This record gives sequence, C-alpha cells and structure tokens, in this order.
Amino acid sequence: MLDCIQQVERNDAGVKKTDALAQTHGVKAAAYKVDISDPGQMKNTIAAVVRDFGRIDFFVAKAGMAISKPILEQQLDQYREKVSANVDGVVFQRQDSGNLMIISSMIAHIVNVPTDQPVYNGTKAFILHFGKSLAREWREFPRVNIVSPGFFDTKMGASPLSVSEAYRMTSLGRQGHTKELRVYNSPLPATLLPIRRGATFLLMVDTCFHEHEFIDCLN
Repeated sequence: MLDCIQQVERNDAGVKKTDALAQTHGVKAAAYKVDISDPGQMKNTIAAVVRDFGRIDFFVAKAGMAISKPILEQQLDQYREKVSANVDGVVFQRQDSGNLMIISSMIAHIVNVPTDQPVYNGTKAFILHFGKSLAREWREFPRVNIVSPGFFDTKMGASPLSVSEAYRMTSLGRQGHTKELRVYNSPLPATLLPIRRGATFLLMVDTCFHEHEFIDCLN
C-alpha cells in the first residue's frame, strides 16, 4: 500500500508540500516531476514509483490545462498543447497495476456558459468515454472510474468571465471546496465499492452538495 504519491508537473510547490506532509505525518512520500505529454517520461516515472514503493494501488490521472478561447481564436499550437496535456497525458498514464481514477469535468456532459472553450470541453469528453471504455476492457482488474467536477475554487476554477454565472446557477452561490472532493480523490471508491466500474461521479455545488451519479456498472 502506498502511503503517498504526488505526481507533479511544473509545480515546485508540490515537491515542497510532499516533503512537509511526509515529515508531519511520518509517512513515506515522494514527488515526481514529469512531463505527462511525454510517453517516455511517463513510463520511466511509473517504473520509478514501483521501484520506490513496491507497487501502485491507486492512480489518479488529474493533471491538465485550460486555454479558454472560442475555436476561431484558438491558435494551433494552443490546441496541440491542450490535447497533449488533457488527452495524451491521460492515455500515457495507463499502467498495468492498481485502480485508476480519471478526473474529467462536468463539461464532458454539458456545454457550460458563458465561456466558449470547445477544445477544452472536447478533451474532457474524450477522457470521460476513454475511462468508460477502459472499465469495459479492464473489467477483470483493475477498476476504472471517472470524476467530473463542476466549478471548484482552484487555479482552474471559474474564470473572471464566468464566475458570476457559476455562482448564479448554483444553489449555494459558490464554487466547491477541494475538501469536498477528497472522498472521490482517494482510494476509498475502489475500497468501498469493489464492483463499481465505469462509474461517473458528477459533482456540483447545490443545496447540500449532493453527488449526482451516472453509473454504468460493469461486473
């Protein structure tokens, strides 16, 4: 069982935080800086994790990026960068051990307003269906599930253009807090729901922050 693994891309703060958590809680932890769009780096990094910790029990594929622009304003290099991170990055993170949780987005299910960002929306729709397809292909083992968050208060949360609309359309009038994602962004779903595969957890902030689940259970 891995005590802690944090995969970091372009995030030196993540390395420092991992070291601090290890010292505070007395656990073995390591941060691995890797370009997720590079299949060679991903393969070597996964091998390094297995070498350092013995095996991978639970893998969260959540790194990504957003350049929110209408299609006619999207530069080709921006399109390729986004697809490379959001699509290729998830595909390259596949590995043959441990359970997999893919972080998609609510925009894989709907077209949110008022920001026009068809390329970003499309990348999240891809990994949603990719995850469901993996759940079918890997139905014997491991388990694959998908989380589709709405607006959460992070650096990739609601933009200044859309924040007022995001607040208006949620009953609590706010974005979600990252702590409200912890139960889905941990090994618990795989441990507590041993037969659930291909499930999509669509998380929105409503009156009581209910979790609306669209489940395709393969067993």
